[in-house]
Amino acid sequence: MLRKLLFAYLAVLLVSHAVALLRGPTPPDEKPGYELAELANRDGAQELPGTMRLAYRDLPGDAADAPVVLLVHGSPGDGDTFDQMVEQLQGPYRLIVPDLPGFGASERVLEDYSFLSHAHALLDLLRALKIEQAHAVGFSMGGGVILHMAEAAPERLASLTLMAAIGVQELEMFGKYELNHAVHGFQLLAFRTMAWMLPHFGGWSEGNAMRNYARNFYDSDQRPLRAILETWQGPMLIVHGDKDFLVPVAAAREHARVVPQARTEIWEGVSHFLPWRDLTQPTVDAISSFVA
Repeated sequence: MLRKLLFAYLAVLLVSHAVALLRGPTPPDEKPGYELAELANRDGAQELPGTMRLAYRDLPGDAADAPVVLLVHGSPGDGDTFDQMVEQLQGPYRLIVPDLPGFGASERVLEDYSFLSHAHALLDLLRALKIEQAHAVGFSMGGGVILHMAEAAPERLASLTLMAAIGVQELEMFGKYELNHAVHGFQLLAFRTMAWMLPHFGGWSEGNAMRNYARNFYDSDQRPLRAILETWQGPMLIVHGDKDFLVPVAAAREHARVVPQARTEIWEGVSHFLPWRDLTQPTVDAISSFVA
């Protein structure tokens, strides 16, 4: 009986791998309302041969010269994270809402999934759209992306908003880069092992969102973010909940200490998910008041 079960498992696994091979990597999502930009393929700040596609929404403001707000999602996630906020922000502002590389309708299979690479992809997008300056809002992992943008091209960012956002390495997960890196490496190995050992018929192929989440953090290094925070001289808004179980409120307080000019709002009894449900309106109000 056991031999028959093993034979059946191997047969199904073989068929699964054959289907996955024929299907190829997980394709980008098809999402109405998103445009596609062909941008440089990147390894961090370095341009590589070829291009990759980045999906984004470009939602005009009421005025031709409306301030531009760039909304950068976390991991895993995509630009749809901000749907409820977009409904309330659009009008006074021109909104740029991308799917970061590796997620949503953007290119799924990349050389580098790091915050640094994402930052340069978004700077490439701003250049392609001929946007001279934007107010950058980073949610969760998106905070690391906009901080790297600020380091690379501070003149392009009118302000930074860290919304339940990551930052200093010491207050991320276990605090030590080497330990966090090992954990994300184990996550990545686990996802790859499942892709080999479990019949999935292409559902866990390269480019899958959860594998890309693990690769995103595995490829990234938060240690430089403290120095970026210390050197930022522009306006900053920090919004965080004191019950955030993913990014501890201590991180927001440390960011506020390091950036003395920052406007900081710590909300009591609030968790991590600021863009959604009953937290949407206060989050939008905080950003609108700050950007204005």
